[in-house]
Amino acid sequence: MSNPIEALIPLVAILAVFGSPVAIVWLGLRHRQQMARLKVEQLEAERRLAEAKQLGALPEYIDRDDPVAVRAYQEAQAELARTAGRAAALTAARARG
Repeated sequence: MSNPIEALIPLVAILAVFGSPVAIVWLGLRHRQQMARLKVEQLEAERRLAEAKQLGALPEYIDRDDPVAVRAYQEAQAELARTAGRAAALTAARARG
């Protein structure tokens, strides 16, 4: 081994043999993390879209950035729907008998 390049050949061969599986595992883990990150971003986008669709029914006087006001409006709407359902049931019951 008089030439320094000749000494590097076994070192490179050893690194290639043991480094290839490590690189493959590392790339696989990186790909899996990237796919998980994309899935989280997709779920967040779907959640924002669902919120936007739900908030689209809000009147303009409700502050969309105030979660308390939005929740109060939604609860009031739900209570109104329940009350209307009960009123319809009462009216139907009175009409029958």
